[in-house]
Amino acid sequence: MAQTSAKILELFSNKKRYQIPLYQRSYVWTEENWDALWRDLTQLTLDGKKHFTGSIITKSVGDEDMILIDGQQRLTTFQVIFRLGQDLWKSGNYNPTTMTDEDFSDRISTIRGYTRRTSSADEDKNRLLIRKMPDQEAFQKVISGDLWKEVNDSGLPLEEAFKSLFDKRKSQREQRKQHLITTAYGYFGWKITKRLKEKGADELDCLLRILEDRFHVISASLDDDDEPQQAYGSSNDTGVALNEFDLLRNDLFLRVKDPEEQDKLYQKHWSVFDDNSFWEGDKPDKFLRDFLKAKLGPNADFGKRVFHYIYKEEYSAKLQDELKMDENSLKDENLLEKREFEELANYARVYEKMENLDTTVGRRRQFYQDLESIFENLKLTNLPPFLLYLEHEFDRLELEKNKRDRVYNVLESYVLRCQFRGGINEDNTTDQKINTLFAAAIDDDNGEWDIKNPKIAEKFAKYLDSEAPGRKWRKNGDIKSGLRSAAYQIRFNPSTEEYVWRMLRYIFYRIEGELRQDPDFTSFTIFNEDFSHWVCLKPLSKGQKVTISYNIGNLTFSQRRIPAYSSLEEKAPTEEGELRELNQRIINQIAGHPATWSRMQIEAREKELLDCFDEIWPPPEYFMAQKSEPSTKTITGQTWSSMIQPPVMAVSYGDSKELPAINTLDRNILFMCSSKAWPELDPYIEIVDDVQKKHLKPLQQRSKQLNITNEFLSSVRKEQAIASLVTRYGHLLEGTIGKIYEDVVCIEVRENPVIVSRTGLLEFATDILYEGVVENWGPDNLFGSIKCQFIPYMPVQNIEVKSEFLDQSIVSRKLPPDVKVTFNLNIIQKNGNLHFQARDVEPIIIGKLHQGKIKFFQQREGSGFITPNDYQEEIYINRSQVPPEDRSWLKEGQQVEFNIAETIEDRRSVAINVAVDK
Repeated sequence: MAQTSAKILELFSNKKRYQIPLYQRSYVWTEENWDALWRDLTQLTLDGKKHFTGSIITKSVGDEDMILIDGQQRLTTFQVIFRLGQDLWKSGNYNPTTMTDEDFSDRISTIRGYTRRTSSADEDKNRLLIRKMPDQEAFQKVISGDLWKEVNDSGLPLEEAFKSLFDKRKSQREQRKQHLITTAYGYFGWKITKRLKEKGADELDCLLRILEDRFHVISASLDDDDEPQQAYGSSNDTGVALNEFDLLRNDLFLRVKDPEEQDKLYQKHWSVFDDNSFWEGDKPDKFLRDFLKAKLGPNADFGKRVFHYIYKEEYSAKLQDELKMDENSLKDENLLEKREFEELANYARVYEKMENLDTTVGRRRQFYQDLESIFENLKLTNLPPFLLYLEHEFDRLELEKNKRDRVYNVLESYVLRCQFRGGINEDNTTDQKINTLFAAAIDDDNGEWDIKNPKIAEKFAKYLDSEAPGRKWRKNGDIKSGLRSAAYQIRFNPSTEEYVWRMLRYIFYRIEGELRQDPDFTSFTIFNEDFSHWVCLKPLSKGQKVTISYNIGNLTFSQRRIPAYSSLEEKAPTEEGELRELNQRIINQIAGHPATWSRMQIEAREKELLDCFDEIWPPPEYFMAQKSEPSTKTITGQTWSSMIQPPVMAVSYGDSKELPAINTLDRNILFMCSSKAWPELDPYIEIVDDVQKKHLKPLQQRSKQLNITNEFLSSVRKEQAIASLVTRYGHLLEGTIGKIYEDVVCIEVRENPVIVSRTGLLEFATDILYEGVVENWGPDNLFGSIKCQFIPYMPVQNIEVKSEFLDQSIVSRKLPPDVKVTFNLNIIQKNGNLHFQARDVEPIIIGKLHQGKIKFFQQREGSGFITPNDYQEEIYINRSQVPPEDRSWLKEGQQVEFNIAETIEDRRSVAINVAVDK
């Protein structure tokens, strides 16, 4: 590698073009770096010593181009300053007396080759070629003069215009809109114009000469046998330090010699990391460490540097050994690198999903982050990599959601129960043991447990509950006694560890959230800060000594430090607000909201809370007792025959025929029943014309089917509710849910068992009545949405409601916002996802029909208020709730009849079904 000292003048005077490859990191210099450069620029003199400003490492490719391996941040910034000099000179406001216009123009065009173009067909032939969007767009905007035109045409003095451009990115709203190269132009424009104002126009020539002549770099050109990555990794002694991920990126792309292949790999895989705000800061390095642990398990020894040793010597070498058995490795010299790119990109997508609280796995990840806030010394460093490994494998295997959830439930129960310590758990050595276990679990896949096993949750539970050292999945006896003793300690031992308080608050928080079934329920961080005071609900003693111990049955948490209460309904003038707040917690209502807290009531509350705990974090025997749902491959013809009695009538797309038996479930078959029952069922199986006309084809992938969870179907079965199923051909079947399998659902239609294929299911509805609140309603009165308060085991938030789904008693076919309603749920497949609709929607009304008179009404606004005869508050009225022919009668004093719709708390009551008494 040849090295020389070079002036910036010499660097830009040669005829070479510097290429910044796609895979190089983006422009990352910020105010801190610009400040340092500006200090150097203004402190040097024309006749002073030369100033070294880092290194420029290049490697020649052809006669004209050099790949810029290191130095892009400095060269890009120098180009911005040079262009500023040209823009300011051409403005006519800053003409140095030391040079003529012709001399300055010659210097600009000769030294700073960014103005040179080779041809109109190749106008990117600048001295500095940036290929990555949006760096390229921002840089070209500076070099072309377009940005100068914006600044000059702003109408502000130049100094203010540049300062405004620099300050703009400081706004949180503008950060994603304005590029750092643009901000650098504003920063140096502001600094230079401010200095020229103080020292005069000659200072412009002085600053540029100092930058050209006094600033030096170590210019290094690599030979063919030099290692670019090593040079890149050791050169960055100034500017923004390289992280491990920068080194990895550079090494990977330099191992791929063909530039076209580099571009393909960048666009197909690496682009997932670029131009995405998620990957800013130290996130890439954290991902790299988790990735390596997810791939290597206990072999990832992080006593060494992550990139140079673990990645290359462990992961890459291991992958290379695996590929030696692949015949494609003889045909493709870059097969190893391609596989590395692919795995990194796939894991990166999973990692980003894990960090997003709007995803299922993101919410799962939040549980462990909550634990970290409870136990400040908790160091389960191997847990995030294990989650990354699990979710990646689940995606790769296209594992169904219900199976994923069971595995994650196993893991969550195990981790939380292992953390009961310090008054809850006397074992303080558990952390390190289970941390090691997670790394070992990656390596043990296909050993004690197998992620591809149909009974994965059961196998994983057995693996964690084995007698191996470090595995201590606490059973219910330990847990319940621990919860009781911890509550007692809080009452009588002021020095109790803070994490015991936080753990109990977390348990109450999760129980409250599960009971609410509200996806927008507050985070634990907020809950832990707000509900920082415990309250003891004492039993009513009636003058006798209270003998009941303090436990979770008579413990709750409050936002304020208030006295202990024997009843949540007792009121005192100074305590009414606190009591109201306590009453609002569902965890304080699950024992029937008693008027007085008797011993029996407290014991009942304790049992209910412990039952809730068991439902959220079941003991190990719960998972191991569960049987995996049978798949179609394991269901024999004899099994089906015993359920529906042969011969069998199999109904497919537009066809039905009698078969002696069914050994495997053909994807063309929509449902089956016994041939004997067919004559009775056929008249009751309707055809939905709209579905039939679509000519839907059989699904080939199970992941595309209407994914109604087994838990939800079980809840419908438990309620003995009427369910309506529509097949992909349009058959409508109504009955009650029977047995539930992975590939089929059994439904009793007129007391006859019918087996419906899940891949043939298009729509599902039930007559169970749910409650929700009207979220919004469109201006065209045809469409709105309901926010549901509780639908068990379904990830549903807002539910679509159309005017044709409303009860006909709603006059205008419109629902006012914030009104509580009841509805039946309809689930359909839409664009490959579940889509929820509300049918038979009815507002929840208060009382029966009310009478009153209009207090006032604004015709222009179409709204006013009614004074009821039998209700304490005034009722809001909107003309949309009045028949069109009666709206002209809406005026002060007019007698009306109406219903009052129940609204959410703190919202004014609304009148509906208004009738004018003429």
